[in-house]
Amino acid sequence: MSSCQVSQSSSDPTTHSDNCQPGSACISHNACGPRCYQFCRTKADCEQTTGLGSTCTIDAGGGQSFCDVPTANCNPVNGAAGVSPRYSGCPLAVQGCYLSGESGNLTCDCYNLPGARQGETCSHSRDCFPGLVCTDPTSISGKHCFKVCRLPSPDGGADLTRPDAGESGCSDYRNCIPIQLTNGTQRSTYGFCNE
Repeated sequence: MSSCQVSQSSSDPTTHSDNCQPGSACISHNACGPRCYQFCRTKADCEQTTGLGSTCTIDAGGGQSFCDVPTANCNPVNGAAGVSPRYSGCPLAVQGCYLSGESGNLTCDCYNLPGARQGETCSHSRDCFPGLVCTDPTSISGKHCFKVCRLPSPDGGADLTRPDAGESGCSDYRNCIPIQLTNGTQRSTYGFCNE
C-alpha cells in the first residue's frame, strides 16, 4: 500500500478522485496517513495484488470492501525479548504488530484514529494502541483493549524462568489467558492479560 493524495474531499470513497491505481482509493483511517487501498470482493482478489495473507475485510461503506494489509511475522507483546519495543519487528517504525482478537492473525499496521488505551472500548485490535488486543473475554461486556501476552510454555514458548524474557506481558504469568477466536479455537502462542 502506497501513500497517496485525494484531490477532492468526499466521505464516499467510490466518488472521490485521487492518485491511486484504478480499482483503489486513497483512504486515511489510521495513524499511517493516507494510503491506497484496493477494492475487493473476495480474499483471492487481495492475495493476487496485496500479498498472501491479505483479506477482503476493511469496510469501504456502501456494501464495498477494501483489501487489508497482509499477515506478518512479528511479535505483538510490548517489550518482547530481542525485538525493538518500538515496532515489534515490523518493517516501518510507525507500525505496530497487531494480534487479531477474531482470527488470531498478526499484521504490521498503524492504529486506527483516535486510538484506544488499555481498558477502553474497541471494535478491532487496530482501534487499540500497539501491544494491546481487542477482545471480549466474557462475551457479555463488549470488546475492550487488553495487554497482549505470550502464553506459558509449552504452548506459547515463553521461558517464564527467565526474568529478563519480558514476554509474559502480565503482572503475573498466570493472568495470561488464551483468546477465544471467532472460529471456536484458541490462539496457542499469544493471549491477553486478564487483569
